[in-house]
Amino acid sequence: MSYHVEITEEAIEFILSLPVKMQAKILRTINLLKEFGYSLSEPHSKKLKSIDGVFELRIKLGSDICRLFYFF
Repeated sequence: MSYHVEITEEAIEFILSLPVKMQAKILRTINLLKEFGYSLSEPHSKKLKSIDGVFELRIKLGSDICRLFYFF
């Protein structure tokens, strides 16, 4: 099954401001979210404990870490 993912203009601008290798890892992780949806788990996705219904995509490249928040 394939899930639909919408990305805000602000998120696109943020992603494009990052180094190319990080952009590639982010796009790969977004594609995993499209493929697995609710089933995507760590290390790629994690539910935030403090905010009900909000998750984070977790992208790591070397010592750099990027978090993108999403919800269903």
